[in-house]
Amino acid sequence: MAKFNFSEIVTAFEYRNSSYDGDITIILRKDTGEILFRSKVLGKDKIGNIESEIDKDLLAYIPHKDDIDLGKQLVFNFAGERMQHVYGKVRGMFHHRGAYQKFIELLERKEKLREWHEYESEQQEKALRRWCKINEIELED
Repeated sequence: MAKFNFSEIVTAFEYRNSSYDGDITIILRKDTGEILFRSKVLGKDKIGNIESEIDKDLLAYIPHKDDIDLGKQLVFNFAGERMQHVYGKVRGMFHHRGAYQKFIELLERKEKLREWHEYESEQQEKALRRWCKINEIELED
């Protein structure tokens, strides 16, 4: 099996999650080490018919952040661990539109924005490494 550079997986993950409507699909080919993508909005398709042409066990789909608890669950974890006094307020924000922006504004007011970004980065790396292990993605760091 091919090995993947972890930083390329991080880049693919960030690109995959840059689209809110699920427009972007990214697949890792474990046999060749290729990273293939499809974007309806951009009109680009490097995936083609690969999904029907090769064994599914040789493909791994880059996950959406919510699939590996890096969406609002991560926000709740951070608030629960590091901002207990406003945990209920943070949870309440996510019942309305614009919640993430309101969360960022709260972090700025509480001078916790840098801490949030460090936490988010650490948790993203842990989650992606765990995802790679579960999906038998070999890494070359």
